[in-house]
Amino acid sequence: DHLQDTMWNLLVRGAFLDGPRTMGANILQVKAAMILVFVVFLWISALMILNMLVGLLCDVVEGVAAAEKEKAMVSYVKSRLIGVLEALDEDGNGTISKDEFMQLLDIPEAVESLQ
Repeated sequence: DHLQDTMWNLLVRGAFLDGPRTMGANILQVKAAMILVFVVFLWISALMILNMLVGLLCDVVEGVAAAEKEKAMVSYVKSRLIGVLEALDEDGNGTISKDEFMQLLDIPEAVESLQ
C-alpha cells in the first residue's frame, strides 16, 4: 500500500508537477538529503515529458508535410494533364478509354508529368 502511494505521489506531484512544493516540504520533514533526489527526479521527468512532446510534434509535422507534398504533386499533375486529357476525350463523356489512354502515352509531355 505504501509503495502504491509513493509511486502515485511521484507521478502526480513529481512528473505532472501538481504540487511539488508540498511534496518537497514533506520530504524535508522526513530526510533533508532526499530533497536532492527529488529535484533530480523532477528534472529527469520534465525532460522526458518534453522529449516525448517534441517527438510527437515532429511526427505530426512530418505527416502534414507528406500530405501537403502529395497534394501539391496531385495538383501539379492535374494542372499539366487536364488540357491534354480534355483534348483526347473524343467521345466527350468525361472518361478516358483504353485507346485514348494509349494516345496519351504518345505525348512526351504527358508521360513526363505521369512520371
